[in-house]
Amino acid sequence: MASFQSHYKVPPSRNDDISHYRPFGPQWMDTAVQETLLPDSPWHQVQDKINVALAKRVEAEIYKENSGEKREALFRVLGHQYVKKYLSQYPYDPALLSPPNIPLQQRQVYEQEMEYWLDRQVEEVVKERNVNTMKKPVKK
Repeated sequence: MASFQSHYKVPPSRNDDISHYRPFGPQWMDTAVQETLLPDSPWHQVQDKINVALAKRVEAEIYKENSGEKREALFRVLGHQYVKKYLSQYPYDPALLSPPNIPLQQRQVYEQEMEYWLDRQVEEVVKERNVNTMKKPVKK
């Protein structure tokens, strides 16, 4: 059986060597992707500003909710790397979301709530920062 990476072209992380990353084939497309992935590229600068602003909103939500379970659900949705980089001052206790501490169904409810909340917050931060996401407007 072939490995995951041999079937799918997995993008490198920020610190990986990107010189051999060729997800598309045509040189101009692969070059554009490589330039986007370079450290300190304009995309990374925008991403960092959005992440800092988002972390401030997350901190406010943590204080407002004052619930370890909801905090952990939010951290789970954000991902370990994000939490480690932007919210490392907060306790991290994933066991709060595991039985017998909390039923699996309740964990799923909390995670769905946090995903919805996080989606709204990202949209608001992007609007505040005047970042063009190139989304087509939804006609109502």
